[in-house]
Amino acid sequence: KVAGYIQKPVDADEIALLIKRVMADEELFDELDDLYYDTFKESLAITLSKFFKEAPEFRQELKVNDEKQSRGFTVVMGIIGKYGGRMLLDMSAETARNMAVYLVKEEEPNCDIVVNVIAEISNIISGNACSMINNTNNIFGLRVSPPTTVYGESIKISKAELDSVSSLIAETSFGDLYLNIGFSRSESHE
Repeated sequence: KVAGYIQKPVDADEIALLIKRVMADEELFDELDDLYYDTFKESLAITLSKFFKEAPEFRQELKVNDEKQSRGFTVVMGIIGKYGGRMLLDMSAETARNMAVYLVKEEEPNCDIVVNVIAEISNIISGNACSMINNTNNIFGLRVSPPTTVYGESIKISKAELDSVSSLIAETSFGDLYLNIGFSRSESHE
């Protein structure tokens, strides 16, 4: 049951942060629970504004943790740190294609280009959100893992073992984006 590790050469600030992270209690998860939804929503809005000159209309906040049916194109971002979690960015294949066309300026981008564009947008959203959360309290130590992208018809995304989950739909001119974020109270193993 390793709670953390540190590599040589040892830095005093790094040791102090690791001790705080290991000793953190339930109040820290409550702090994350209060922060993450608004932070990921803000990161999505900033990313859409920066790359697509788009201000999304947000609707339908949900706090359910159940199996999801993909709309056709889903990126899964694992999140590690004091607490583990995941972010899903889901959309129709048409929405993914529309976003890729806008960014790469090609009328008919191939599937690899669409996958790479949407995966990178997801990486930016989740990475920025984790940085914003870490800036409020560096004990979280959140980082993202590389994106996993799945696409096709009839894709089911299994229910994650998470203690807190929130979802929203962002309406854009490219199509609807579905964002699902959640964290587990149990510590992730870094």
